[in-house]
Amino acid sequence: MMNTMSEEPAESPTRFEPSLLVKIATALSTHWRKILNGIIFILIILTTLYTYWQPYPTGREIYDRGHNGLWAGNQWVTGNTVCRSDTDCIQVTEEEQRKFIERLNRGGIQYLALDAGAIYHDGGVSSTPGEFFARLKSELPEKIILLAWLTSFSFDEQTENPQWQSGLISSIRSLQADGFDGVHFYFEDLSNRKGYLELLRALRRAFGKDLFISQTMALPITLPFMTEEMQEYFFDMSFYHQSMTYADQTVLQAFMTALPLEKAYIASVSRSTGFMLDLARKHPEHRILIGVPATGYGKFKRTFQWAENLRNALFGVQAQLETYQEVPSAFEGISLYTAYTASPLDWEIFEKEWRGSSR
Repeated sequence: MMNTMSEEPAESPTRFEPSLLVKIATALSTHWRKILNGIIFILIILTTLYTYWQPYPTGREIYDRGHNGLWAGNQWVTGNTVCRSDTDCIQVTEEEQRKFIERLNRGGIQYLALDAGAIYHDGGVSSTPGEFFARLKSELPEKIILLAWLTSFSFDEQTENPQWQSGLISSIRSLQADGFDGVHFYFEDLSNRKGYLELLRALRRAFGKDLFISQTMALPITLPFMTEEMQEYFFDMSFYHQSMTYADQTVLQAFMTALPLEKAYIASVSRSTGFMLDLARKHPEHRILIGVPATGYGKFKRTFQWAENLRNALFGVQAQLETYQEVPSAFEGISLYTAYTASPLDWEIFEKEWRGSSR
């Protein structure tokens, strides 16, 4: 008889056990998947809210008062469009001058800020009006207030220098003698607010009310829920109030915002317009213009022009103004930035959608 050995049962296959690392990876994967799903859900909600959000004006009321402003180029001060050297310049043609005067004669513009150049370290100004400017002034509509548009890249370093102030006052006296009614300050960096206020005080001491002072101001971005008291707490509103005490006019800078969304830009202009008009309530004689972009609809690639353009800026201004039972007396109109970048479409929008003209 064969000696049979009992067969040992076959070993069952070893069951694979995930390692600790795999377990952690799986847990993290599940965790991040939940976070991602949450983000997607929030984005869907925000997109839906943005889609139904309507910051546009609801009516078609015309708010133009005929007191609008316009920034225009240095060629209308010197008579030269391009200069390769002090003696080699291309002059403004009679046809260009005729079209410019014709544009102003259509009405709607009262404040004309002509680029008089930069302020030098000694307080001098880079452009000097000559015979061309005198002829131009004689052909302008009588109601035009001519402002010398002044900039400075070294403002913060020079403003508290008495010699600089004295030199600038002397330069402004010369501009006034040449036919300007006042000045328009456009300083892109006003970190030295104390120095700027001292300059305004010095100008008032020197000229009294005989000099019209206009200024461009950019406002801090504030959230919709912020009350006036909260704005006063978080931002130094005293600077704006003090500057309005000395200046005759403030132009809100509602351009170069770099906002890429149409509705966000419209809402920003609307809120800033209301904010500026609220500030002016404490200064009954102060006047407000809203500076809006007229940059040729794609001709100049400086901002997100599908969002920041003249039509959307006007929507923002109109949306704010229609919230008042009576438009604040401080509001004078808009100011177009600028004559040398504006396209025919910009002017058409200005005439039809702001002034309500059929021209």
